[in-house]
Amino acid sequence: MSETNPNEHLHVIHTLHSGAGNSNSLPTPPEEGRKLVRVWTLINKDLLKQLGPVHNVSAFLEDHIHDWQITRDGGLRYYSRIAETNTDVEVVLDYETHQERRLREALRAKVDTPTGKPNRQIKP
Repeated sequence: MSETNPNEHLHVIHTLHSGAGNSNSLPTPPEEGRKLVRVWTLINKDLLKQLGPVHNVSAFLEDHIHDWQITRDGGLRYYSRIAETNTDVEVVLDYETHQERRLREALRAKVDTPTGKPNRQIKP
């Protein structure tokens, strides 16, 4: 992925085992520092290749926390409403764009993450 397009998405197709009690290993992040921000349940791989993830067309956009979450040990729990429990499901792991990453890092610099209070060392 090049830095030339700040809106360039990074999508990885991965198989997860569904169910709240299952913690799935994630593949090694394809690019250092890019955070997993969206998980899509794959509907149609051919349409995904043509269009990218489009909600209810090529993939179903899952809701963070309601349908998936990253565990403390770095695994992924996937408990979608549209996937049968304890089955293997193909998903699209959607990593943040370069622009989203820059915004996240800029916000982190302005806010003390543990307290949520403004970082007084940074002048507006």
